[in-house]
Amino acid sequence: MSDYLQAWAKDPSRAGTLPYAAFEPRYPHKGVGAIVVVRGVLYFKGGYSRERRAAIAKCFEQYRTALGAPLSWFFQEGKRATKFEKAPSLAAVATSLSEDETFTFAFTDAQTSREAGAFQFSAFCLEKWQASLGTRGLDALTFSAPVPLVKANPELVPKLFIEFANLLDAIHGHAGYAVNLPPTGREENESSEYYFSRQLGPGVDVGNPFRSTFRDLIDKLKTADWLVAIGPEMVAKLGGIRALALPPDWFRAAPYGEGGLMIQAGMQPHAGSEEVAKGAPAIAPPAYVVLNAALRPIIAQSIGSLQRGTATGDAPVYNTESSGNEWLHRFDVTPGELLAAQAAVLDTPKLPPL
Repeated sequence: MSDYLQAWAKDPSRAGTLPYAAFEPRYPHKGVGAIVVVRGVLYFKGGYSRERRAAIAKCFEQYRTALGAPLSWFFQEGKRATKFEKAPSLAAVATSLSEDETFTFAFTDAQTSREAGAFQFSAFCLEKWQASLGTRGLDALTFSAPVPLVKANPELVPKLFIEFANLLDAIHGHAGYAVNLPPTGREENESSEYYFSRQLGPGVDVGNPFRSTFRDLIDKLKTADWLVAIGPEMVAKLGGIRALALPPDWFRAAPYGEGGLMIQAGMQPHAGSEEVAKGAPAIAPPAYVVLNAALRPIIAQSIGSLQRGTATGDAPVYNTESSGNEWLHRFDVTPGELLAAQAAVLDTPKLPPL
């Protein structure tokens, strides 16, 4: 390990981060390449329309206002990164593009344009001609916040998540622990995402939300998580909210849109390492195991690979269908284990009344 990487590992202010391409020796390591965050992901349709783009711009303004995000960079598909203070407003960008021009962008608070940031707001929207084919998947929006901010203000992300689900008429989505990577340097940092998912536990999401593998999930969820959004068709497949049989003191169901539901599993997101003694292997968070069992009829059975990785690297990533499907079923347990998870949930703090 180089002196730079050793110094990084010993610096307490760097906790929850890894340097650029930490496990890829062919790349320079200067700067932040991966950072653990709490991230929300929502999938929807119609991102080419003026109305939906205006809704995305409104989501962005609410995000900035609620979190006070100190953004520094703006990335727009097909253009060079721009300093935030010199970038046009998102509303102006949205109205300047035709329905057959891509509306794909990202904002981050990274120190440089090649690094990862804890605050990130991004969207991927198909052009109208692609969306009309009906085979190119859904549009997607993501937003993230630093872990300390969420722990100090646990109501912030759920509030934004359901407001955005309303504005976007979300088909489905989820929120919880994830790893932000640089917008222009994902592949060489995916091994760091893999590392965090193995170290912190199965409650950490993996993969680029804009990857077609995930956007192709038209009527299936990718995963159970701290927060889950399910549209009316998914709610109907489950037999309605009453059919979920989740204990209301620990799981909160709130309506959005025309028959959609947001389900919150506990006060805070969980990764898995918090559930065990220091140094012991992480386990699946009990609340996620219980929610996974309730939502299993609408969670994908197969998903393909989660990551790509670099062509020349040998660091482990989830770049095969078998590894992706193993991750996908990480919350599936035996009936006895499910009973134990249900009992464990009852030993956790109750959600406060609304």
